[in-house]
Amino acid sequence: MAKNKNFKEKQAEYFDKQSQKARDFEETKASRFEFDTVLSFMDLPHGSEILELGCGAGRYSLKFLQAGYDVLGVDISTSSLRKLQDLYNIQKKPEWGRLRVSQKLPEEGNFDALVCVNILHHTEEPREMLIKAKRLLNNKGKIFIFEPNPFCLPWYLLFLFKGILSIEKNIAKTGVLNLKRMLKETGFVNIQSRPYGFIPTRLICWSGWLLRFSSVTLAKIPPICFFSFHNMVKAEIS
Repeated sequence: MAKNKNFKEKQAEYFDKQSQKARDFEETKASRFEFDTVLSFMDLPHGSEILELGCGAGRYSLKFLQAGYDVLGVDISTSSLRKLQDLYNIQKKPEWGRLRVSQKLPEEGNFDALVCVNILHHTEEPREMLIKAKRLLNNKGKIFIFEPNPFCLPWYLLFLFKGILSIEKNIAKTGVLNLKRMLKETGFVNIQSRPYGFIPTRLICWSGWLLRFSSVTLAKIPPICFFSFHNMVKAEIS
């Protein structure tokens, strides 16, 4: 009888399968607007070195590289990392940043920023991951987290429909209040948050005006903001 897979093995298996389905991240209005909004919120100097935790096949990493940032992409999925490296080799231009990939966090580092996009709830203990990652930032380092909002009920319908609730179960641990608390407990300061998105972007991706209205303006209005699709949180080293 095969032994039961542990949490990390289940996550790795899931993301290996997802990488096979991933497209080559063609540009859309929605993806460009999301990235531009994230980059503006991060407020990271051009040319900074980024550690992206859970980089996958490069949905964000490739855009960071294209914008001139150096990136260390870390992911437990070997097939995702291979796809990211292949896409980078095919698409890179002289003005792009430098890419490195790894399945494990480095033992030491001096990164300008740690980026976690839709990934922190895929770690078994998010707080412990923040502690491990904090030591890899320099003394002016920043952390940026982009997570599904656990108070947005459509997420659970999506997870049930796709049969991945067990993979996404830690979403409740990474709500905005929990994230702020964990960041404070692990020594981060100047913690800021912002809701992102209310209407699914796939339904309004044809309209730049609707994207801006839903993703930024509408999502900020109480009590709508409590039910936004995502939350963005950033903080700095104390």
